[in-house]
Amino acid sequence: MWSRRPEARSIARACGLAVALGLFIASISLSANAADPEKAVTKIESEGCAEGTTPASRDAAVLDATRNAVRLWLEMELGAPLGDEFLPLLDAANRYAASSRPLRVHSAEGRTCAELEVYLYEWPLRADTAALLFGLRAAPPRVAFLIIEENTTQNSRAFQQHSRTAKILAEAFAAKGFTILTPGASDTAYSERELLSIAETGPAALARYGAEQGADAVVAVETQLSATKPQGAGSQVLRARAQVRVRIVGTADGRLHDSSQGEAEIDTADSASGHGFALVDAIYKVRDHAIAGAILASESETGQHVRLTLEGVGDFVAAERFAELLRGTEGVGEANVISVRGGSALLQLTYAGRMGPLVERLTAGGPGFPKLDVVKVVGTEMLLRALP
Repeated sequence: MWSRRPEARSIARACGLAVALGLFIASISLSANAADPEKAVTKIESEGCAEGTTPASRDAAVLDATRNAVRLWLEMELGAPLGDEFLPLLDAANRYAASSRPLRVHSAEGRTCAELEVYLYEWPLRADTAALLFGLRAAPPRVAFLIIEENTTQNSRAFQQHSRTAKILAEAFAAKGFTILTPGASDTAYSERELLSIAETGPAALARYGAEQGADAVVAVETQLSATKPQGAGSQVLRARAQVRVRIVGTADGRLHDSSQGEAEIDTADSASGHGFALVDAIYKVRDHAIAGAILASESETGQHVRLTLEGVGDFVAAERFAELLRGTEGVGEANVISVRGGSALLQLTYAGRMGPLVERLTAGGPGFPKLDVVKVVGTEMLLRALP
């Protein structure tokens, strides 16, 4: 039996980032009623400052500390410094703050600083961040599903590609604009035992599975069914219960970005149909959380080499000129031409940041840059076409 998801997710210390931001983050887990994950809170210790030493200055310092708590949550979640596109989330910081507790307020040299414990509502912040990132993407995220369901009649667990769970989730993700990948989309074939092993292993195995499928994120789903006899119920009545656990792993960073669980139960005289109804209800409880988690996972910091294919580049000299322009692009380190064949150039870049902003920078034009069209972006591989 799985343990319930804690009401608040613990955030690990990030001392280097905290020092850079003038913040400190506390690692703590708060237990509460996990039946309502939308009320989950995350505790962060942060500091904010404002000019002046008046009561209004104190209020401004508290607001700055709340904004910094949201900023730190975002940078920890995304693994990259924030750009101006995230200002709306910072400006709405009070919306995400469930409460706060002053740790220390002090004034010196005409400034007031406040150190707070800030309790952030994680779900609205996660949902708004996902919606913002999705709107900024140059290409829809690609997700791979790995669904393992329990068969109560055979007392076994098996990989399911066309089950009701898979159908509900695939339709929900597709409706949001995701590209859905299925096993077999790559040249790699998996046996049933291998898929079960991947599902039971940690995020690294899931990330490798997703990368081989060409996905930005992996949605790993496990279901568990049980039935009990309700107290005082008739002899034919059973209480059918379904649990659905969803884990979201980014293929670029191999990190678990979200883990949520939905539960549902129904009293029934037919355990098979009861389990079916309960399973659907449990899936709907975690569906939106899974979608938001997959968007965040697909936008995670890659910190890897990017392979860029440019069609219509011409010759090697033109490809080298393009590589030189890339070296002056924000976030790009090295940029080298690997080969030029049939008017297409293959380049390899080192890049620190999310793929979406890089695509936007390259297609926005600029001094010396050719007009470019995005053909596709898969993970850290990019195919662009030079326009006449």
